[in-house]
Formats: sequence, C-alpha cells, structure tokens
Amino acid sequence: KVGAGAMNPATVAHFRMLGKLRAEHPSLARGQRVPLIADAASGVLAYRKELGEDHVTVVLNAGESARTVPLHSDVMLIDALNSAQTERIDSGVAVTIAPWTAAMLVPQ
Repeated sequence: KVGAGAMNPATVAHFRMLGKLRAEHPSLARGQRVPLIADAASGVLAYRKELGEDHVTVVLNAGESARTVPLHSDVMLIDALNSAQTERIDSGVAVTIAPWTAAMLVPQ
C-alpha cells in the first residue's frame, strides 16, 4: 500500500481537488449523463452530468492540437479545474481545450 506521502505532491493535490469537486457537485457522482459531442476525428468528447439544479459539463480533448468546442448554454461557464472562462458565441459558449486535457465546466 502506497501512502500519500510517497506520491507526487502535484498528483495528490489534483486528486484532492477532484474529490472536492465531486463533493460540491452531486451530479458528478449520481447525475444522469447527457452526451453532447463525440467526434473521433478531432478527439473531442463532451457530456453533461445533471442532477436536479446541479450540472457539470465535462469536455475532453484527446487530440494532438488545441480545440475550441462550442456548447449550448444560457449562462457563462467556468472551468473548475483551472478557472478558465468560456467565451460567448452566437449559439451559447465556447471553451478552448489544450491537447490531451479536460475541462469541468460549472455555471459562473
């Protein structure tokens, strides 16, 4: 068994942050998964987790380059992982995701 002291401190901090987000957003653990985007060519996958008034939009970029992903939303969203904000576009909002990263978007 490996204790937290033997792990990379940045990894431990990241997992703690994810645990905090899960505690703050019950939709992540128990919400319904609503598919939004599954684009194998670009490597982008997006879905929303919903439970009552709580919802989190997850966007993954498994591609080799950054992607700007449009999302339908009536409100501005912020990435709970790094505080990046979405941009307003005609059909809602857009988020730019670096290669091989993810965003967990919550209402601002």
